[in-house]
Amino acid sequence: MQNKLLASSFFNALFTVLYIALVAALMSYGHKIFSPGPEILTGIAVLSLFVLSALITGMLVLGKPIYLYWEGQKKEGVKLLICTTLWLVIFTCFIFIFLTLT
Repeated sequence: MQNKLLASSFFNALFTVLYIALVAALMSYGHKIFSPGPEILTGIAVLSLFVLSALITGMLVLGKPIYLYWEGQKKEGVKLLICTTLWLVIFTCFIFIFLTLT
């Protein structure tokens, strides 16, 4: 059970980081992909992307732990959330270390 929990939390965090990378790439290269439009539409697009990103990352990080908690597997749900958070901390530290070294 522990190995399954660690693997699940690792992949939750990994997919979250990959999604963040995809959004960051879209924001970095968006001016090359999309033609400039009215400022109001640009604002709507950015805020919509922000809300959608919050939903997607929320589902990736919180979805399974909340489900487990509601199903009565409270310890497993909390452990999964903590492990996912720790993986995200590790991935974030690696990203900052990489940025520091380059």
